[in-house]
Order: sequence, then structure tokens, then C-alpha cells
Amino acid sequence: MAEKISLNIKYSFSRAEIKNAGEKIGLREEAPFDKILVSAAGEAIPQKLIDQLKVEGRMVIPVQNSVWQIDKFSKSEAEKRSSPVLFLCP
Repeated sequence: MAEKISLNIKYSFSRAEIKNAGEKIGLREEAPFDKILVSAAGEAIPQKLIDQLKVEGRMVIPVQNSVWQIDKFSKSEAEKRSSPVLFLCP
């Protein structure tokens, strides 16, 4: 799946990678990360992903009917903000 997504990206990012995490949550062995972008919605924000962010890192993740932005300020402090999402189908 990650290979198919990489082929469809129109821009080149030298410091970004697309990886299929499979059954696990994130890539703990490669953490911490500056940014995490999650493309599949879940029921809740996984603390395991917040733990994998660097201090001053940011994660964007869809959860139920909202998209959340998480900014990490210290090892134990993160701000979570949400905005509703509207899906339009022609």
C-alpha cells in the first residue's frame, strides 16, 4: 500500500517517508518524529502516537467525524484541537 501511495504523490519531499505500519501503532523503533500525518480515521487519538512525537512536533489525525491537530510542548504536555469535517459526494 505504501508503494502505491508513493507513486501517486506529485511532489518530492527529501525528509519524508510513507510507510505502512501494519497492525502496530506508529513506528516506535524509529521515533521521535517531527510530524506525523495519519490518513485512516479511528475511534480515539492513540497516546502511543503522541509519545512518538518530538517536543515541538505536530500530528494531524482523523478521529470519528473530526480532524485533530496535536502540538507537543513537552514530554508530558500536548495541546489537542479539533475541527469538524464535511464530506461532500457528487
